[in-house]
Amino acid sequence: MRSRLILFLALCALTSALQAESFRFRDILDTSYIDYNDDTRFIKVENVFLYNLTPMYIPELRLTVTNADYGADSETQTRMLFQLGSVIIFAPNVYGEFIYGVWRNSDSTVAQEGFAEIIRESDTMLASLRLKGGYDHGTDILYLIPDASYMRRFNALYSAKAKYFFGYNTDDFVSHSLQLENGFTFLEYYTATAITTGILETIDGESATLWSAGVRLEAIIKKQLTVKYIIQYHALRDDRWGLENGIAVDWKF
Repeated sequence: MRSRLILFLALCALTSALQAESFRFRDILDTSYIDYNDDTRFIKVENVFLYNLTPMYIPELRLTVTNADYGADSETQTRMLFQLGSVIIFAPNVYGEFIYGVWRNSDSTVAQEGFAEIIRESDTMLASLRLKGGYDHGTDILYLIPDASYMRRFNALYSAKAKYFFGYNTDDFVSHSLQLENGFTFLEYYTATAITTGILETIDGESATLWSAGVRLEAIIKKQLTVKYIIQYHALRDDRWGLENGIAVDWKF
């Protein structure tokens, strides 16, 4: 009788632990602000909402607003993006994310944009392949941005990540970007990550080397809530540079 009671209590504890780890909803709010040295700026606010419908299928809604101020000689441009998609679990460590939606520009023209991404994840690594693309009806420009990344956690304190982007559009633009991250975890729930990016960019046949560097700070407030802050310096063409500040809140409930 005593052994049965112990087994029952153990099963109850396991069930409670599993329920504590599962969440019906997830909301990710990501904001960033870049202030440039030529008195221009760029603001982006994105909200991603996910609903854990089944263990294999998670519908997703994305809303994005950007605001670009190009100075006194240009009008401020605001764009709004509405996207629907889903996360599909193919296997315990393999899942995909598929998104499509429509931009609305300040001049009332529209653009289409979407991406498909496949991710393989374990306790010590994360690898991904993604193809992002879109078409702007206002400018008649088609763009493609494939990328690949690999992250390795070597121990409880250190992880490293490499990510490659290729950018192309039909307005004679090509770019290659390599982003490197080194993450250091301390006090179990806090992580500081050094981020560096090198970019080779070609516009109308003229090439330039750009770069950025910064730090991302992450704090796990509790299992349901994570907060991130990022600060980055961006070195651009023609002696332009910008300082980016961003905050992201990831909430599971």
